[in-house]
Amino acid sequence: MGTLIGIAIILRWCIKDKMGVPVGDDMGHEYDGIRELNNDLPKWWSYLFIGTFFFAAIYLALYPGLGNYKGLLGWTSSDQTVTS
Repeated sequence: MGTLIGIAIILRWCIKDKMGVPVGDDMGHEYDGIRELNNDLPKWWSYLFIGTFFFAAIYLALYPGLGNYKGLLGWTSSDQTVTS
């Protein structure tokens, strides 16, 4: 659960533009002739990260993954049978 809270804090912190440089402008760094520009992350990347956060929260609510919490579905590994 602490990981989910940490991810939410990091996501919120990273979304803010703290550089003070307009989007698309040169950041003033150059490495091997490659200039660094102040560009946002692609939207699909941000949506996947947010989706992963929600998937993890729902998964932990449905299945046992938080210590003694049994999950909403009541699934246990002892209910599984070995068929080999």
